[in-house]
Amino acid sequence: MTHPAHTFLTTLQAAMSARAIYGEDHSLFLRQSDAAASAARTALGEHSPLVVVFLPPRVICNDRVLPARPDELDGLAARLAAHDADALTVIAAPSATAVRELLAFLASPPDARVPELREFHVSRAHASAPAPPPDTPEPAALTRDVQTLWGEMLQPGTESATIPAEHLAQLVHHITASVAASRASILRLAAVKDMDEYTFVHTVNVAIQSAALAEAVGLSKTHVHAIIEAGLLHDIGKGAIPPEVLQKKAMLNDAERAIVQRHPVDGAAMLIERRHHNPLAAIVAMEHHMHIDGSGYPAPRRHHRPHLASQIVQVADVFDALRTHRPYRAALSHDEATSVMWQSAGSKFDRDLLATFFQSVAPRTAA
Repeated sequence: MTHPAHTFLTTLQAAMSARAIYGEDHSLFLRQSDAAASAARTALGEHSPLVVVFLPPRVICNDRVLPARPDELDGLAARLAAHDADALTVIAAPSATAVRELLAFLASPPDARVPELREFHVSRAHASAPAPPPDTPEPAALTRDVQTLWGEMLQPGTESATIPAEHLAQLVHHITASVAASRASILRLAAVKDMDEYTFVHTVNVAIQSAALAEAVGLSKTHVHAIIEAGLLHDIGKGAIPPEVLQKKAMLNDAERAIVQRHPVDGAAMLIERRHHNPLAAIVAMEHHMHIDGSGYPAPRRHHRPHLASQIVQVADVFDALRTHRPYRAALSHDEATSVMWQSAGSKFDRDLLATFFQSVAPRTAA
């Protein structure tokens, strides 16, 4: 089934082409712009507002990569780029007149003033990052903060308690600042010094790399923040694993492995019970070990494809795990980890997402 946003965009591009070929008074252009307005209203019925980001060859709508062919929406992307923009937001149900005004702007010279359109907003997906605050903590301090957050959530008798929202928001702020500070250099990742703290160090690294990957694929600031939260909480279910199993310094037996593989279900249940405001957190907790080919755990429903946020966190999760020393194996080198993950491209991992990670994120983690 065609995604409604995809239908809107292809119809909008068809209207743009009709305008360029036949002019703005031609009946074909008028019909196509009417159709684009109708398609936009349908798409808004599923997602409001509708945020579309063009990152050729990908087109991303809210948190989903649209199934567009690489060159299918090139004309629309090119006209946005001519105005130094890569994002189109549909704010409210547009009339055909509003669509025609938008297309008139896109057809205008690059230095044309952006019109005040109530239904549409044309922009860049990400403005230049502000300088991080001077008190942005080092990764080791973030690790201690995550350990404290988890401790607050895992205290006995807190099953119906809410998640410490202020503490979580502060962590998200600090990780956002850390990523902003390292867009052109090295992502500062925490190092494991004590195996007992592995889970918390790993959680910080996954949150940082997930944020960087979410930005790289063009997700909005709001979605990036939601994914950081999900990254910080994706392994919260490990709090239910007995320490002697979680910290075992040898390979797990079948019974122990079954205990560990319950942590996605336990984590999702914990977040649902606490009525966390961010639904992605429970989704990612449940899905971060599911694969796009239907393998992984817990066993997904038939033909179920994990959420894009879950796929982002999983890529970061696996890469950091491979790059970290564990009791039963040495850490892999950057190239070795890359090779191992590419062997699962198209089965465990989305190929395009993996390419973006190794082009834009992984190189910034290596000293």
